[in-house]
Amino acid sequence: MATGVQENTREAQLQAAGALIAHLRANPIDARRPPQELAYEFGLSPQFVSAIVQNAEEKAVENVERVLSRRIRFNPAATIRSWSQRMLEMAINRPLIYLGIINLAWFLLFIGITEWVPNKAAIGPVPTRLVGMAGATLLAFLLQMQCYYRRRSPALALKGTGLTYGMMAIGIFVSVIATTSRDRLGVALFSAFVGIIAIAFLAALYGGTAVCAALLGGWVRQRQLERQDRLLTRQQLLERYFALQERLERGSTREQVATFLADSPIARAMSRHPMRVGAIVMVIGTLMQMGSEAALPSGTISNAQPTDPSMALFLLVSVLVFIGESTLAAAIGFYSSGIMRGIMNGLALIGIQYAVMAIPVGSYGPAFFMSSKFFFSLPFTLGQFLVLSAFGGIAGELHRRHLRENDLENNDAVAILSEMLRIQWRLADRTKNICVLVIDAAKSSLMKAQSDPLEVEYSFREYQDWIETTCREFHGKIHSTAGDGAVVAFPDAPSAYAAACKLQATVAKFSATRSRLKMPFQIRIGIHQGQVVGELDDVEFTEVIDIAAHLEAVAGIGGIAISEAAAKDLPDLEFLPMAREVDGQKVFLAMAQPERV
Repeated sequence: MATGVQENTREAQLQAAGALIAHLRANPIDARRPPQELAYEFGLSPQFVSAIVQNAEEKAVENVERVLSRRIRFNPAATIRSWSQRMLEMAINRPLIYLGIINLAWFLLFIGITEWVPNKAAIGPVPTRLVGMAGATLLAFLLQMQCYYRRRSPALALKGTGLTYGMMAIGIFVSVIATTSRDRLGVALFSAFVGIIAIAFLAALYGGTAVCAALLGGWVRQRQLERQDRLLTRQQLLERYFALQERLERGSTREQVATFLADSPIARAMSRHPMRVGAIVMVIGTLMQMGSEAALPSGTISNAQPTDPSMALFLLVSVLVFIGESTLAAAIGFYSSGIMRGIMNGLALIGIQYAVMAIPVGSYGPAFFMSSKFFFSLPFTLGQFLVLSAFGGIAGELHRRHLRENDLENNDAVAILSEMLRIQWRLADRTKNICVLVIDAAKSSLMKAQSDPLEVEYSFREYQDWIETTCREFHGKIHSTAGDGAVVAFPDAPSAYAAACKLQATVAKFSATRSRLKMPFQIRIGIHQGQVVGELDDVEFTEVIDIAAHLEAVAGIGGIAISEAAAKDLPDLEFLPMAREVDGQKVFLAMAQPERV
């Protein structure tokens, strides 16, 4: 039994791999998409997809290089374009190597500007060295932010920050050792060590910007996927639904693994009661800050001496509270269900903080809200909580989406069933009531046989135009046409019936004034009303059209056959019931008297 299951699983994987290869053959540009997206779409593992794409690209590059090696002419524009394309591909496939190359190029360019650009050279009042260094730094920074944006990974942003900081530290030490004499090496190394500690602040700013760029890229990509999902046609939704059903039969391909963001006690408490936990943490942090300032000998920071031990305690507590508040703002946004709710929760925490500050402790109390300290701290606090809670909310949405996609990718039964239910709801939401009129010209073959082909073409074009113009007066919309008739959709049965009566009443006039055929047009009409899932233009097969067409066939020349479902909406009219039923529907006839010409 186990062997049979393994064979079925392997056969399904081979089919999915064949579908992936066929897709990439028809759409080679999709090879640049992240492997996770292709894996999710075809039900394969990201490692498997990445290996296929990477091996194919390596072979393609070998073939291209083999062809280019035969060429003697050098094309600078093509070379630059090819190099840029490879760098962009490296930013996606090997981001850490890409970041390292950018850092190394920036460092070498920085040294070159320092060594080769004269000190006195200037562009207006600005030294040329400064312009060159600033330009190189800005270019390297933008290229790296572009990498984080395209990769959409906060973890990569943190790794890249560590790589950049480490390379900067090594660069400082190497430059100090290379440019300092031995007798002053100790002092220079100490100065370099202090400088490395100082640039840790810049590294923190760099890391925060990198994480924001990654989150922004993920948020934009998520919105693009949501927009694509909203634009899926009914047929595409059905294809996805049955593909999920097939994957459900394969079973899960992994075991559940506990994660800190979902299964730790802190995470569970934050996910269930984010505002309760946030309020408790905010109250404790604010009281710690107020207490440490009240412990100063002077009672306020403005009168404290830098040498006081209590000042060191106050600064330590302030740093810890700032870190804690920043973490709390990001966490409250992360665990709130949505970006806007995260922002609102962040604003609520600010209100809790200032409510605690109303307690008369030290410089705090009601008078605090009239002091310059309050007006100075308010914009900073608002910016801190709004920005961090917003980015925390974005990170939370991306994380939850990643978990859903990961579960779908691994054929998790709960995730697949939830997605199938969501598709069913979307299909059900598109259900609407519609009335369909089917019209057909009787004895059309004989009409065509007795007339010139050009007269036939002209007359039937006029015939279709007459049908569309008449039905449009009653809010009808042409769904499909054939040479002999048409299928027209109406919002309700009264509109369809009024259009049918006018068509029968004016067909003789049309034959006399617009047709060039020897035989007059004689028409049959069938009307049926029912439920259609989605827009009628998107539905290729629906019983509403089938029943209306079958009614038209039994209507008789000059007649209008209407189903019981449509006749119920015409209570003031009398119809002649037929003895037979059509597709389980009772049929009624209404004869319209043609207009005399």
